[in-house]
Amino acid sequence: MNKINLSLTMLIALSTAGYANADAKIKINDDVTAKLGLRVQTLYINRDNNGEDEFKLRRARIRLGANVTDKASVFLQTDVSGKDVKLIDAYITYKPNKNVNIIVGEHMVPASRQSLTTAAALMTLDRPGIAYKAMNWGGRALKNFSNSTINETKAGFATRHAVRDVGGTIFGKFKLSEKMHLKFYTGAYNGSDKPADETLQYASRVQFNFGDAENGYFNSSTYLGKKQTFALGASYSSQSDAAMTVAGNGVDYALASVDVFVEQSIGEGALTIEAAYTDLDLGGAGELTTGGIGTQSEGDGYYAQTGFYINDFQVWGGYESWDSTHTENLGSFSTSKVGITYFLKDHNLNFKAGVEKFDPKWVAESETTFVVGAYLVF
Repeated sequence: MNKINLSLTMLIALSTAGYANADAKIKINDDVTAKLGLRVQTLYINRDNNGEDEFKLRRARIRLGANVTDKASVFLQTDVSGKDVKLIDAYITYKPNKNVNIIVGEHMVPASRQSLTTAAALMTLDRPGIAYKAMNWGGRALKNFSNSTINETKAGFATRHAVRDVGGTIFGKFKLSEKMHLKFYTGAYNGSDKPADETLQYASRVQFNFGDAENGYFNSSTYLGKKQTFALGASYSSQSDAAMTVAGNGVDYALASVDVFVEQSIGEGALTIEAAYTDLDLGGAGELTTGGIGTQSEGDGYYAQTGFYINDFQVWGGYESWDSTHTENLGSFSTSKVGITYFLKDHNLNFKAGVEKFDPKWVAESETTFVVGAYLVF
């Protein structure tokens, strides 16, 4: 079955399925019941540097999951990109016991906390721009609330499946004590779409939570006061000969990050804080056969974002900075943003508005973007 026919089949099933607890359930047989869901995010974007106004469908996804046995499940997800419908997730999860999952297929690589933060529970309008420094996300950085690539940060190579990758991940979660929890990830994946040699990408992550656990494979950027937790995490991904210079030399890729996440109740509200430091190493490579320059993309930086939730509203703000290794600061920038979210039904239905100021370090001209958007999940 091709991707278009698969999407149409899922849509037909959605229209005829019964609903319970906001899930659409489809009975396959006496042992298997599939769950169907939707994610839709729409935006209005105004950029002051060129007066461009744009309505954008940021995400439009159909999700289908099913437990085949008590030890195995399958998950599929499509997304709309322009006029095309693409299959972006397709994986099987085997559960040998309650603590360990083995995931094989096309899925998210554990390259950072943001790589494992569900799009359904972001704090701001989208992820921090430097979250896209991971190879799976194109080894670049974004602006305009992560709606535009900063061209000066591109190295020109990414994974063969944009954002996701095909491979296998071992994911474990353990309760070390009543108030201490551990999650770990390790796996191997196809990696670069334009490698100098046929090597694999490897990625690992470890995360400790003090207080409430974040049990699933994915985390949230804010739990709206439903968790009291303090988390520390570290991630590392690498691939040898991930790209090639025009001089014919292989370029090794390595991305390291450390992160902290806090959510605590304060009076009638809840405070959320998230921060991370990231270092991207491409060996100081210059011009690449992929069309980019390694020193524009590599470097180090950080982001920090915080929000306060009360009475169905959350005010939030964030700041990020990236310093490239390029001698003329190409690819170096800072970004600040503020905004507000109104939750009609928690993360399942909300409206957001925000303002972002982008300051590139290789020119004096800054850029301000205003965005409003709606997100529906069920």
